[in-house]
Amino acid sequence: MKNTPLLSAAVLVLILSLNARAEVGLAPSPAPAVTPALIAPATENPPDLAPRLSEAESKLEIALSSYGLLQKEFDALTESSNKVAEASLSEKNTLTAQVAAAESRIAAAQAEATRANEALATLQRASAQYASDLATARALIRQLQGTNTIIVTENYQLKTRLAGIATSAVTPTPPAVSPSEKSHLVVAGDSLARISQRYYGTANRWQDIYLANPDKIGLDGVLRLGTQLRIP
Repeated sequence: MKNTPLLSAAVLVLILSLNARAEVGLAPSPAPAVTPALIAPATENPPDLAPRLSEAESKLEIALSSYGLLQKEFDALTESSNKVAEASLSEKNTLTAQVAAAESRIAAAQAEATRANEALATLQRASAQYASDLATARALIRQLQGTNTIIVTENYQLKTRLAGIATSAVTPTPPAVSPSEKSHLVVAGDSLARISQRYYGTANRWQDIYLANPDKIGLDGVLRLGTQLRIP
């Protein structure tokens, strides 16, 4: 609706111009009756026509001046509107680019989160598998320990039977103590294999020491501190 002042000014200028022209020219009169004897003289301009024409020209000049000012104001408003529109378009383009960049960063973050979740799920599955394998290994170790205990017990029982058979085969007279027999006081860190290595130079004769001291050594072969062992 910014063209309304300009339209009004143009209409005003047109009206004033038409009025001025109407006042300057002679108003049309009906055609006189033509007589052969008399022709009517031309009517002269009224005496107050010049002031009225001057006043009309003055009003026209004022209207044209107002029209020029309005045109300048309209041009300024148009230029300002164009600048605002350009600024708004530029700002819109900037915001659009920022939104696109933000959406791109969000998409990248979502993809990274998805990869992290997948890696975590894989790690959890691997951890569960490791836990299952560890539980299986522990159960196997316990089974092996039980089997080892049974073997040690059976071995001890077999050695005891063999010792009983060997004892029943000899004469009831007590055997003479060999001058080479020794005794050993169990101290911290001792084992049958270590004692065998000390007195025989090899760790393989630990069974001789075990059979010579069945009442002083436990079923599992554990030595008690302060025990006096015979070394055959």
